[in-house]
Amino acid sequence: MSFYNKVDFHSHILTKSYYEYLNKYEDKRPDNFDTPKWSENGHIKLMDKLGVIFAELSLSSPSLANAPEGERPDYARRINNEALEFVAKYPDRLGLLATLPLPDVDSSVKIAEEYLQKSGVDGIGMCTNYNGCYLGCKEFEPLMSLLNEKGTVICVHPTAPAGLPKNVNKGLPIPVMEFLMDTTRTFANLVWTDTFEKYPNIKWIFPHGAAFIPILSDRFNSFSILIKAREPSRKLDFSNAMRHCYFDLAGFSVPKQINDMKKNIPVENFLYGSDCPYTPNAVCEALAGNLTTTVELTSREKRLMFCENSVQLIPRLAPLIGIGSDSTPNAVIRSRLSKRKQYFSDTLDKSIAAAYNILMKIKGNL
Repeated sequence: MSFYNKVDFHSHILTKSYYEYLNKYEDKRPDNFDTPKWSENGHIKLMDKLGVIFAELSLSSPSLANAPEGERPDYARRINNEALEFVAKYPDRLGLLATLPLPDVDSSVKIAEEYLQKSGVDGIGMCTNYNGCYLGCKEFEPLMSLLNEKGTVICVHPTAPAGLPKNVNKGLPIPVMEFLMDTTRTFANLVWTDTFEKYPNIKWIFPHGAAFIPILSDRFNSFSILIKAREPSRKLDFSNAMRHCYFDLAGFSVPKQINDMKKNIPVENFLYGSDCPYTPNAVCEALAGNLTTTVELTSREKRLMFCENSVQLIPRLAPLIGIGSDSTPNAVIRSRLSKRKQYFSDTLDKSIAAAYNILMKIKGNL
């Protein structure tokens, strides 16, 4: 079965102002990882190749936290505005998860209020921490209160932790291991501070096959029993948080991570993510192919993950992906769906096979 109407929740944009920020305030290789080249045309071409009908754009790591406090709001506005110019060219194919100038909370509240009202903005993108302040930090409560009031989608992306042990795995790219650890760390922080319970209307998305969150769940829940015996007012409900958050499958989520996910997380909360352009195009194709052909998901579960679950977060996508009782696509979208279905029926198997072979060669050289 081919899936030609995917919705990509893990798709990155690098605008002119973001490149300027990186050159001015970050290391030459942020996170010990090469910054990719990005273009509007290249992004749309890859979407077509992957069978992505709609993509939510967001910044990756690093955040804007290293800029002087007075410059962060300007960078955030410029980056958001540049991204929205791209979205406006393809309004039925792109949305934006807007960037905030955290850890500056006051400015972030203002910018969140401003941009969540704009056409094409479907939520907020956040990093796992900002200069060591994790998402459950008390300082962020005014922002969380606003985002809860608006029922905002927050898409979390990992970044480097504030401090790393010296001379341990020196030179290892941060995304290899620390990204998964910091995603797990901020999720645990949100549970520990009962942030999920305080702000139940926020719709959270966590990346990379839930990182190490499912593995930690049993251990965290066991310790929670002891803590709640002493402090009965606390919730500390790790399992409930997992059931109510969403998780994309960007990266190497099959075959191992996905099995742990299915033990704890409803498949209705799985989402597709390509992680382009930080993941090379050929690898994006291979990983999409892995998800398409894996035996770890049924055809129904794949359909939910690739497209249908997206409507729970972004209801306006229903007519674009052709689902729902009142979701009849317009003529342009019907034509695009028809052409994409034929394209994938003709070419997907060859594309998957070629990309998969490339991926295996890359793995063999690691």
